[in-house]
This record gives sequence, structure tokens and C-alpha cells, in this order.
Amino acid sequence: MVQPKYNPQEALERVKLMMNYDLSKTSTENKKVIEEQTQPNSDPYSCIINFFQANRNLFSGIGQRKNPEYGLYELLVTLKMSNLTWIFSNWNDGKKTWIQYKNGIYGELTDTGLWSCNGDSNFTMESTVDGLNFKSNNFKQFFSQSQPAQPAQDQPAQPAQDQPKSDKKQDTPDPSKPQKLKPKDSPLGTTLKDTSIPKRSCVVYVDQLFEAWERSRGQKFDTNQINELRGYVQRCMDDHFPSGSKQGNWGITGLGGGKTDQKLLQLSACKSPAPSQSGPDSIFRLTRKC
Repeated sequence: MVQPKYNPQEALERVKLMMNYDLSKTSTENKKVIEEQTQPNSDPYSCIINFFQANRNLFSGIGQRKNPEYGLYELLVTLKMSNLTWIFSNWNDGKKTWIQYKNGIYGELTDTGLWSCNGDSNFTMESTVDGLNFKSNNFKQFFSQSQPAQPAQDQPAQPAQDQPKSDKKQDTPDPSKPQKLKPKDSPLGTTLKDTSIPKRSCVVYVDQLFEAWERSRGQKFDTNQINELRGYVQRCMDDHFPSGSKQGNWGITGLGGGKTDQKLLQLSACKSPAPSQSGPDSIFRLTRKC
């Protein structure tokens, strides 16, 4: 089947239409209603859509998907400059969350947190793992800080490595490399059998499992996906916060290790509240000697 191609403006209008479509009205009537509405009350993603509509040079793609696990509709935005994809979710309990992928939604899972609207065309994103903090009304500063990092490394990095490019250089580990995580090691869609999971991805996985456990009461969830996610988190805990350790070794500064440790202790029933031992939420429980 040939899929229609949309330019950024058409994609934005299509997302807005899909989110607020009234089957009792014609297509023309629906479009007119959407154009007349400011949408903050009817569309939870209106502030994000309106912001990117006014700044179309910032994104290369925007669209909507249905979450396969929970059935709710999410907004996906792919940024141009940093090759990041933001997925925004609006839960039935009123909680608004986001996750960040690098190199596409099947790439590297790098961050997660909460978002909120700040007016009709601005929004904020706050990481729950001490990562990204973004305010759309100050986006120029955000992108100016992330953009020069690449050119600045391209010029001095090549000449500096060209001269001393010897066998010793190749054998000496680069201090910056632990922060550059390999996409193939992190996504949930990939089988991680004997591969060591990067610490930053571990922190995100812990946060996701903990959030899923908190939302599990009275809601359906995909047991296969939770089992897979729990397996990753168990491995992360065994590697970086084993039984008997006073604190986890999450490596990179600023990952919120203390919060991650507390979440793992709760999921392991070493701290209350915790998942039950035999109840419906026991699927979230980790194994640990307290």
C-alpha cells in the first residue's frame, strides 16, 4: 500500500484533526472547528502542536500513534538538530509523561520525565532521572547549547587524533566514550542476552518499570512487555546495585542514582510500599536480599 506523504504543515493539521474528529460532522466542519478552537481544553497536546507549528524548522517529523500496551494516543516529535524523538503521553489519571529516543524510536532510550503546558503554545519537560529540562519559551538557548557541541568537536578532534594516532591511542580508553551509548544495547525491542546494558539506559528502564507499577492498579498491562522490562531491570540491579551494596554505581554524573536506588529497593520489597509477593502486581517485583 502506498502511504501518503505530508509536508510538516499538513502533518500538523492532520494530527490536530485526528485528535478532535467528530464523526457527526463533515470533514470541512471538523477542520473549521479545529481552526477556531485554541484547543487547551479539548486537546492535551495542543500546546506542543502549536509550538512546533510556529517553529517548523525545529522538527523533521510529527505524528500520532496508539500505545500498543495501554491503548492511549501519543504524540511523536522528531527533532532536526539532535536526531532525537520525543514521545508525549497523557494518561487517564492526569499524569503527563514523555520519553526520549536517540536515532529513532527503535534506537537508544536516553531519558524520561514529565511534561506540562505553559499557555496555549508553550510547554515544559522535566526529566525524572536528572537529564533533560526543556522550556519551549527558551528553546533558542536550548538548541544553541546542543548544536555547537558537534562542530566544536569536529575541528579540534580530528587534528588532535591525526598526529598521535598510534597503537597506544587505540588501546587507551577515551573518557568520553562511556557517555556515548550504543543504540543496539538499549531498546526494549532488542534482545539483550549477554550484552551489558549501558548505565544510562538502566536508569531509564528502572524509571519505566517503577512508573508502570504505580499505574498498574486497576489498569491492564502487557505481561510480556513487563516481564521483558523487569528482566532488564533485574540485570541492571545485579550489575550496578547488587545485594549488600549501600548505593548503586551508575557511573555518569547527574543520573539521579539516589532516586534510582530507592525505586529498586521498593521494587525489591526492601522498602515500602512495594509490589506484593503473590498479588496481581507481583509481576513487577524484583529479587534481592534485603
